[in-house]
Amino acid sequence: MSAQSLLNAVWANNHGADGGDSVKNVRRARHADRARAAAKWDRVEARKSRDTRTEEEKEAGLLAALGLTQ
Repeated sequence: MSAQSLLNAVWANNHGADGGDSVKNVRRARHADRARAAAKWDRVEARKSRDTRTEEEKEAGLLAALGLTQ
């Protein structure tokens, strides 16, 4: 849950229906957060599946990027 969703949930609990349909707004924001998170993990998995390097090659590349190679 993002900070914005949490803020909306707290606001909805404290204000009830004073500002419109706050429950619907919170649910919509939570749904959007879940969709963004799912899309992010889909991108991570897709990139991971395209990466054909071995663990040793990944480690060597990381160490070189950090300037820690011998």
